Amino acid sequence: ESVNALPGVFSETAPRAVGDAFFKDLERVTETFGRLRLSAEGLLTQRALRDCRGRWLDVIKQYAEQDNEVVKPILRAGLDGVLNKQLTSKDDFLVVVERLLGMLARSGAQYRQAVAEWIVVDRRLGHPRRSATSGNWVGVSEGARLAALRLFAAKDIGRFFDILIGRQFDTQRRRPFWEQYIDSPQFVDYAIACDPEDRERLIAAWTDGTPDVARMSGAPDRHSAFIMRFRTTQYDFVVVEMSRANNAMYLFNTEQFEDRVGTIDGARFLFAALKNRGMAVDHWSHIQGWEPRFRERLSRYGIHRGQR
Repeated sequence: ESVNALPGVFSETAPRAVGDAFFKDLERVTETFGRLRLSAEGLLTQRALRDCRGRWLDVIKQYAEQDNEVVKPILRAGLDGVLNKQLTSKDDFLVVVERLLGMLARSGAQYRQAVAEWIVVDRRLGHPRRSATSGNWVGVSEGARLAALRLFAAKDIGRFFDILIGRQFDTQRRRPFWEQYIDSPQFVDYAIACDPEDRERLIAAWTDGTPDVARMSGAPDRHSAFIMRFRTTQYDFVVVEMSRANNAMYLFNTEQFEDRVGTIDGARFLFAALKNRGMAVDHWSHIQGWEPRFRERLSRYGIHRGQR
């Protein structure tokens, strides 16, 4: 009776016919091919899944560009259904990852938030720059990896300022300033480093994914640093922004930073090294009117705000 309801399953366009059935109920594709007596690994099922994924991605693209909240449940339904780990080969999965991340450039906040929530918790992905999970991203373009990295950074800078500083205590409004630079085309990596007390607080409040917090020793109590790397055609710099006010921002040459301070994906930093004026290329204070001054100085090095 189920096959009679889907006569196209016996035609040359069977993948499209079965794909239609999948598309009508994205979250229950396993039940659908089970009802049709098709096996998950069978060629017809796999071709139908690819057909269905293509249409699902087209719909997501439309709603993502409109910044329509409908994009969230549609994305979630497909992730749970047609992109289910048991049904999706690694090659097919990476093709979809590439397309979903490629949509970010022209999408609104609803889609960005939904994708960020997904890549943080999907064990097939994880952080694209950390040694434990970077292998998951082999086969994905550098552009897509950077798009994912910026989503991770946007979530983590939010944690950094909200949990370690508190919105009401960010009197210098540093969070909105640096959020613009996380979307910069020159932004390529970042890290959070905390003293023991701040590290414990941050990890306790970490609600999704695996906490990724480096240790910082030799710091006064409740001090942390948000460390960002920017790469331009001429320069490669690391920027260090401290959590506590009345600490200057420090700019380092990346090669010297990695030789004498530490690597961004490393586990430990020294507070004194992160604030070493003799080693830094430059350091700038957050005195009144600091934002335009910082923007102008960063632009000299080819570092510009992103355009979301």
